[in-house]
Amino acid sequence: MFNFNASVAGRVVFDNNADGVKNKGDKVGKGITVTLLGEEGEALVVTRTDNKGRFSFGGFHEVGEVSVQCLGNGDYVSTEGGAIRASKVTKSETIRNVDFFLVAAPHAEQS
Repeated sequence: MFNFNASVAGRVVFDNNADGVKNKGDKVGKGITVTLLGEEGEALVVTRTDNKGRFSFGGFHEVGEVSVQCLGNGDYVSTEGGAIRASKVTKSETIRNVDFFLVAAPHAEQS
């Protein structure tokens, strides 16, 4: 039996100017739900970001193509449409900097 220890990690940022870069004044996304998806789009693991907006999925045994999904929190939505392909994952690969930049949702700008 093989023991794979792949991991994927990143962060969530509220991107005030929608430039896809963490700038001064951009806040981190605390408590935002992030989901690791398998090749068929099935949810493998769900987590929430920590107080610094970071998330990680470690020690999973899925090998192949995975995605990380972050839909936002209702007031903020992902600039990437909610999913980023993290790439093909092999054995004990670590994929970092799978970052999401959230912008104000259209309905939130009107209030």
